[in-house]
Amino acid sequence: MAKRFPKMFTHQPRLLKWSRTLFSSIQKENSGQNSFPRSVYEMDQQFRSQVTFLKDELTDDAPYNANMAYRSRVEEIRDYSASYKGGDLGEFEYTEEEHEVWSIIYKSLIPYHIKHASEEYNEGKLELEKVGLFTPNRIPSLRDVSQYFEETKGFTLRPVTSIMEPRPFLNSFAFKIFHCTQYIRHKDAIVSNQEPDICHELIGHAPMLVNPGFAEFAHELGLATL
Repeated sequence: MAKRFPKMFTHQPRLLKWSRTLFSSIQKENSGQNSFPRSVYEMDQQFRSQVTFLKDELTDDAPYNANMAYRSRVEEIRDYSASYKGGDLGEFEYTEEEHEVWSIIYKSLIPYHIKHASEEYNEGKLELEKVGLFTPNRIPSLRDVSQYFEETKGFTLRPVTSIMEPRPFLNSFAFKIFHCTQYIRHKDAIVSNQEPDICHELIGHAPMLVNPGFAEFAHELGLATL
Protein backbone atom coordinates (compact mmCIF):
# COMPACT_ATOMS: atom_id res chain seq x y z
CA MET A 1 0.00 0.00 0.00
CA ALA A 2 1.34 3.44 -0.90
CA LYS A 3 2.58 5.73 1.84
CA ARG A 4 0.43 8.75 2.59
CA PHE A 5 3.33 11.18 2.15
CA PRO A 6 5.84 9.36 -0.10
CA LYS A 7 9.32 10.88 -0.24
CA MET A 8 8.20 14.34 0.82
CA PHE A 9 11.61 15.86 0.24
CA THR A 10 11.96 14.99 -3.44
CA HIS A 11 10.81 18.58 -4.05
CA GLN A 12 13.25 20.06 -1.55
CA PRO A 13 15.09 22.28 -4.11
CA ARG A 14 11.76 23.79 -5.14
CA LEU A 15 10.84 24.40 -1.49
CA LEU A 16 14.18 26.07 -0.81
CA LYS A 17 13.78 28.31 -3.86
CA TRP A 18 10.29 29.26 -2.71
CA SER A 19 11.46 30.02 0.84
CA ARG A 20 14.34 32.19 -0.38
CA THR A 21 11.99 34.16 -2.65
CA LEU A 22 9.46 34.64 0.17
CA PHE A 23 11.96 35.87 2.73
CA SER A 24 13.80 37.99 0.18
CA SER A 25 10.61 40.00 -0.18
CA ILE A 26 10.34 40.28 3.61
CA GLN A 27 13.93 41.51 3.82
CA LYS A 28 13.18 44.25 1.30
CA GLU A 29 10.18 45.36 3.34
CA ASN A 30 12.29 45.42 6.49
CA SER A 31 15.38 46.96 4.88
CA GLY A 32 17.01 49.51 7.15
CA GLN A 33 15.62 47.93 10.31
CA ASN A 34 18.60 45.57 10.83
CA SER A 35 16.41 43.48 13.07
CA PHE A 36 17.93 40.13 12.15
CA PRO A 37 20.41 38.47 14.53
CA ARG A 38 24.01 38.01 13.43
CA SER A 39 24.96 35.61 16.22
CA VAL A 40 23.38 33.27 18.75
CA TYR A 41 23.91 35.96 21.41
CA GLU A 42 21.97 38.55 19.40
CA MET A 43 19.29 35.96 18.71
CA ASP A 44 18.89 35.33 22.45
CA GLN A 45 18.63 39.05 23.19
CA GLN A 46 15.98 39.56 20.53
CA PHE A 47 13.79 36.54 21.08
CA ARG A 48 13.49 37.08 24.84
CA SER A 49 11.48 40.21 24.08
CA GLN A 50 9.39 38.45 21.43
CA VAL A 51 8.09 35.43 23.32
CA THR A 52 4.30 35.32 23.36
CA PHE A 53 2.54 34.28 26.55
CA LEU A 54 -0.97 32.99 25.98
CA LYS A 55 -2.05 32.86 29.63
CA ASP A 56 -4.05 36.10 29.32
CA GLU A 57 -5.76 34.83 26.18
CA LEU A 58 -6.74 31.41 27.48
CA THR A 59 -10.36 30.67 28.23
CA ASP A 60 -11.44 30.71 31.86
CA ASP A 61 -11.89 26.94 31.93
CA ALA A 62 -8.40 26.25 30.52
CA PRO A 63 -6.31 24.20 32.97
CA TYR A 64 -3.76 27.00 33.20
CA ASN A 65 -6.33 29.44 34.59
CA ALA A 66 -8.56 26.97 36.39
CA ASN A 67 -5.93 25.13 38.42
CA MET A 68 -3.66 27.32 40.54
CA ALA A 69 -1.35 24.43 41.49
CA TYR A 70 -0.78 23.65 37.82
CA ARG A 71 -0.35 27.33 37.02
CA SER A 72 2.33 27.59 39.69
CA ARG A 73 4.08 24.51 38.31
CA VAL A 74 4.10 25.92 34.77
CA GLU A 75 5.61 29.16 36.07
CA GLU A 76 8.28 27.16 37.92
CA ILE A 77 9.25 25.34 34.73
CA ARG A 78 9.17 28.55 32.70
CA ASP A 79 11.48 30.21 35.19
CA TYR A 80 13.85 27.26 34.82
CA SER A 81 13.78 27.61 31.03
CA ALA A 82 14.29 31.38 31.25
CA SER A 83 17.39 30.89 33.39
CA TYR A 84 19.24 29.13 30.58
CA LYS A 85 22.12 31.27 29.31
CA GLY A 86 23.90 28.73 27.12
CA GLY A 87 26.16 25.77 27.78
CA ASP A 88 24.95 22.67 29.61
CA LEU A 89 21.17 22.33 29.63
CA GLY A 90 21.08 20.62 33.01
CA GLU A 91 18.40 18.17 34.04
CA PHE A 92 14.90 19.20 35.01
CA GLU A 93 13.12 16.77 37.32
CA TYR A 94 9.55 16.02 36.35
CA THR A 95 6.98 14.56 38.71
CA GLU A 96 5.54 11.08 38.31
CA GLU A 97 2.20 12.63 37.37
CA GLU A 98 3.92 14.57 34.58
CA HIS A 99 5.64 11.42 33.32
CA GLU A 100 2.23 9.73 33.33
CA VAL A 101 0.78 12.47 31.11
CA TRP A 102 3.67 11.95 28.66
CA SER A 103 3.06 8.19 28.71
CA ILE A 104 -0.65 8.50 27.95
CA ILE A 105 -0.01 10.84 25.02
CA TYR A 106 2.95 8.88 23.66
CA LYS A 107 1.14 5.54 23.69
CA SER A 108 -2.14 6.90 22.34
CA LEU A 109 -0.41 8.44 19.32
CA ILE A 110 1.35 5.26 18.20
CA PRO A 111 -1.48 3.89 16.01
CA TYR A 112 -2.07 7.34 14.49
CA HIS A 113 1.62 7.70 13.62
CA ILE A 114 1.62 4.28 11.98
CA LYS A 115 -1.46 5.12 9.93
CA HIS A 116 -1.02 8.81 9.15
CA ALA A 117 2.54 10.05 9.76
CA SER A 118 5.10 10.35 6.98
CA GLU A 119 7.77 7.74 6.42
CA GLU A 120 10.42 10.28 7.43
CA TYR A 121 8.67 11.03 10.71
CA ASN A 122 8.28 7.37 11.67
CA GLU A 123 11.90 6.61 10.79
CA GLY A 124 13.08 9.53 12.91
CA LYS A 125 10.96 8.53 15.88
CA LEU A 126 12.17 4.93 15.60
CA GLU A 127 15.80 6.11 15.62
CA LEU A 128 15.20 8.16 18.77
CA GLU A 129 13.63 5.10 20.38
CA LYS A 130 16.47 2.80 19.35
CA VAL A 131 19.12 5.03 20.93
CA GLY A 132 17.06 5.19 24.12
CA LEU A 133 16.11 8.87 23.99
CA PHE A 134 12.39 8.27 23.46
CA THR A 135 10.51 5.86 25.71
CA PRO A 136 6.78 5.54 26.32
CA ASN A 137 7.02 5.99 30.08
CA ARG A 138 9.42 8.89 30.76
CA ILE A 139 9.72 12.45 29.50
CA PRO A 140 13.01 12.60 27.58
CA SER A 141 15.97 14.57 28.84
CA LEU A 142 16.20 17.72 26.74
CA ARG A 143 19.94 17.73 27.40
CA ASP A 144 20.41 14.18 26.10
CA VAL A 145 18.25 14.76 23.01
CA SER A 146 20.08 17.99 22.24
CA GLN A 147 23.47 16.36 22.66
CA TYR A 148 22.50 13.52 20.31
CA PHE A 149 21.18 15.96 17.72
CA GLU A 150 24.31 18.09 17.91
CA GLU A 151 26.61 15.10 17.49
CA THR A 152 24.67 13.42 14.69
CA LYS A 153 22.47 16.05 13.01
CA GLY A 154 24.19 19.38 13.68
CA PHE A 155 21.15 20.86 15.46
CA THR A 156 20.79 21.71 19.15
CA LEU A 157 17.71 22.18 21.30
CA ARG A 158 17.29 25.30 23.39
CA PRO A 159 14.75 25.96 26.16
CA VAL A 160 12.11 28.63 25.63
CA THR A 161 9.43 29.77 28.06
CA SER A 162 6.47 29.92 25.67
CA ILE A 163 5.50 30.47 22.03
CA MET A 164 7.98 32.51 20.01
CA GLU A 165 7.02 35.00 17.35
CA PRO A 166 7.43 33.42 13.88
CA ARG A 167 10.40 35.54 12.73
CA PRO A 168 12.81 34.81 15.64
CA PHE A 169 11.65 31.19 15.71
CA LEU A 170 12.68 30.80 12.07
CA ASN A 171 15.85 32.87 12.62
CA SER A 172 17.02 30.24 15.10
CA PHE A 173 17.07 27.61 12.35
CA ALA A 174 19.85 29.59 10.69
CA PHE A 175 22.01 28.76 13.71
CA LYS A 176 20.73 25.16 13.70
CA ILE A 177 18.82 25.71 16.92
CA PHE A 178 15.34 24.41 17.67
CA HIS A 179 13.60 26.09 20.60
CA CYS A 180 11.58 23.86 22.92
CA THR A 181 9.22 24.56 25.77
CA GLN A 182 9.80 22.32 28.80
CA TYR A 183 6.48 22.38 30.64
CA ILE A 184 3.89 19.68 30.04
CA ARG A 185 0.15 20.02 29.62
CA HIS A 186 -2.36 19.36 32.36
CA LYS A 187 -3.78 15.86 32.64
CA ASP A 188 -7.22 17.26 31.78
CA ALA A 189 -5.90 18.58 28.46
CA ILE A 190 -4.47 15.34 27.11
CA VAL A 191 -6.07 15.56 23.68
CA SER A 192 -5.58 19.24 22.95
CA ASN A 193 -3.62 21.94 24.73
CA GLN A 194 -3.84 25.68 24.09
CA GLU A 195 -0.07 26.09 24.26
CA PRO A 196 2.77 24.01 22.79
CA ASP A 197 4.29 21.87 25.54
CA ILE A 198 7.19 19.41 25.60
CA CYS A 199 4.94 16.71 24.10
CA HIS A 200 4.22 18.99 21.16
CA GLU A 201 7.90 19.87 20.75
CA LEU A 202 9.50 16.45 21.12
CA ILE A 203 6.83 14.06 19.89
CA GLY A 204 5.52 16.45 17.27
CA HIS A 205 8.66 18.07 15.85
CA ALA A 206 11.90 16.42 16.97
CA PRO A 207 11.60 13.22 14.88
CA MET A 208 11.63 15.23 11.66
CA LEU A 209 14.98 16.83 12.54
CA VAL A 210 16.46 13.33 12.41
CA ASN A 211 15.89 13.36 8.66
CA PRO A 212 18.92 14.95 6.89
CA GLY A 213 16.76 16.41 4.13
CA PHE A 214 14.40 18.10 6.56
CA ALA A 215 17.23 19.34 8.77
CA GLU A 216 18.90 20.89 5.73
CA PHE A 217 15.62 22.45 4.64
CA ALA A 218 15.06 23.91 8.13
CA HIS A 219 18.56 25.38 8.11
CA GLU A 220 18.12 26.89 4.65
CA LEU A 221 14.76 28.27 5.70
CA GLY A 222 16.38 29.92 8.70
CA LEU A 223 19.13 31.44 6.55
CA ALA A 224 16.50 32.81 4.20
CA THR A 225 14.92 34.77 7.10
CA LEU A 226 18.11 36.66 7.96
